[in-house]
Amino acid sequence: STLVVNLPTGGGKTLAMLAPAVTASASGSVSVVVVPTVALALDQQRRYLAQHSDAPPTAYHGGLTSDQKVDFVGRLRSGGQPIVFTNPEALVTSLARPLISAAAGGRLRLLAIDEAHVVASWGDAFRPHFHALAGLRTHLLREARAAGHQAFRTVLASATITEDTLRLLEALFGQPGPFLHIGAPVV
Repeated sequence: STLVVNLPTGGGKTLAMLAPAVTASASGSVSVVVVPTVALALDQQRRYLAQHSDAPPTAYHGGLTSDQKVDFVGRLRSGGQPIVFTNPEALVTSLARPLISAAAGGRLRLLAIDEAHVVASWGDAFRPHFHALAGLRTHLLREARAAGHQAFRTVLASATITEDTLRLLEALFGQPGPFLHIGAPVV
């Protein structure tokens, strides 16, 4: 299923994205949260590690050393990376293969996109990897199902989703369904 969470800043979008990761009953599972900037990935990591001090680093980005990236991917492959905060470019390139393996192994629990409205405004030409997320998601779902595993959930979060953006998000991320939308934006 896909859930669109349209809440104001401070309204609980991060909680909606992190709750499945924190409450995952299956050991070795991974949840992925895609964010538009490295600064946001680092901020999410800081907040997550403040509550889970024994967790490994969670932000995957271009500023990591080669050894840190190898360690990160190793944890993804071994089931030792419960959550990842990353950008679309890293997800559809260097993290794609380990996440395909996680999906095929039934360990991918959640794919979340924070600030999902940028898929519409940045995905056409400025950062086309935002649109590539939909294709990767479809591939990950196919891999999970082909191996006999339950499909992971998708959460799309933003404080600013217009009707046009909602229709685009449904076209890109609505299958196989259901596609649900909850919102309480402040006007």
